[in-house]
Amino acid sequence: MKYLQQVDGWADFYEHTHAFEPQNYLFDAQRFSHKVYAMLDAFESEHRYVVWLDIDLVFKKKFTANFFKKLVKDHCVAYLGRGGTYTETGCVIFDTEHPDFETFKHRLADLYNNRNIFKLPIYIDCMAIDVSMEGLEVKNLTPDVVGMVDVFSQSPLDEIMDHNKGQGHGQYRRGK
Repeated sequence: MKYLQQVDGWADFYEHTHAFEPQNYLFDAQRFSHKVYAMLDAFESEHRYVVWLDIDLVFKKKFTANFFKKLVKDHCVAYLGRGGTYTETGCVIFDTEHPDFETFKHRLADLYNNRNIFKLPIYIDCMAIDVSMEGLEVKNLTPDVVGMVDVFSQSPLDEIMDHNKGQGHGQYRRGK
């Protein structure tokens, strides 16, 4: 087990942002940095496929790694897009051996390690991932979805999981 404080870059980011008081969650870079630094650390494992799953996901049935491999096939990242707004990052699938992956990883790390996240319109992980994916070979699992809606129910993930999105994000609360 590894503690977040042991992940390269996180302690420095925390030290430089701990006094920052965001007006709302959209500007809480430190809160969402935990997710990003955990991802960056996972990318350094010897695993080809890395899947980020938020803790508030509820699983409906069993699945295998093949399920995720098929979704990201031939792409650097498979994600849940929402046209007109930022991506949902409750589940994101990465292929660390895809030719575009190093570019993606470098961009994402740069946003936090060099504090470039503060140059974006909002400071959350979703926006950081969107910016890091620009121009790369990625797969939007929900290309027809527009707006701040529940993308899980409109995606191939719906058959195996549900996102119990909390009220603190001003979005939706699903759960069946």
